[in-house]
Amino acid sequence: IKFSRSFLKGDLYLDKQRKLQIIQEVSRLQINTRVNSTIFCRDDSFCSDYSSNSVLLVHGAAKDKNPIYQSLLPAQILLRWQRVHSVSIHLRGVGLEGMKSNGNYNDPLIDKTEDILAGMIYVKKHYPDNNLHIVASSMNAVTTLLALDKIIELGINIKTLSLISPAAYPKGAESVPLGEEFSKIIRNPYKDLGSSPVFDIFEKFEDRKLVAYGDCDTTIPYEVQKRYKKLADIVFIGENIDHSLGVSSHSVEFVLLYDIIAQIILSV
Repeated sequence: IKFSRSFLKGDLYLDKQRKLQIIQEVSRLQINTRVNSTIFCRDDSFCSDYSSNSVLLVHGAAKDKNPIYQSLLPAQILLRWQRVHSVSIHLRGVGLEGMKSNGNYNDPLIDKTEDILAGMIYVKKHYPDNNLHIVASSMNAVTTLLALDKIIELGINIKTLSLISPAAYPKGAESVPLGEEFSKIIRNPYKDLGSSPVFDIFEKFEDRKLVAYGDCDTTIPYEVQKRYKKLADIVFIGENIDHSLGVSSHSVEFVLLYDIIAQIILSV
């Protein structure tokens, strides 16, 4: 399924613009906690009329930033308007000003799967009767896919999986600490794209799965995008936007993307 924007006009388009303005105001509100002694999160518990759905939101590469405040909090607000509850987390070593998760940012992605797992355990523990979903971005879409087997082994059933601008790296890169060697590995042209473990994991995920890319995204190689799109049930292409699709909370494309994610969640 590829979504059309032919309906984005008139009152509905103005409504999208209104949402953008509200995001800038409401995003100042925060309720912060931790999923465990290490991982910082924001559990959006403002609404008393949520549907029976909870989403774990996972940021992309974000050293020396507060991705919850900068992009995930606006996403949580958009989901809240659709009555979808959400929890956003900072993976290890991410966050500033009292919002930082403990640990080393440069740890390999395979180690950071434990952070994703901790986030899902938190959601399952506090919202045991809800349908569970994941939205993950960029580099940590890879981390999330690598964590799926562990999540399933714990008996946690994920109903929908949405990947925003997901990356894919050659086999073995997940065990290399972030830094010069890791950058060298992932920036080399992919001679064997099939060696990446994430595509098999994504293909085997049996429930609904969405992939989203900006049509100007040159950060993720075309062949990687093509492979993900082929495996997804639903494909969203943001217009006139690059790899920042998942963090551009000021854009109509960001609002539209999360409206669609919410509708997919509510349809299961």
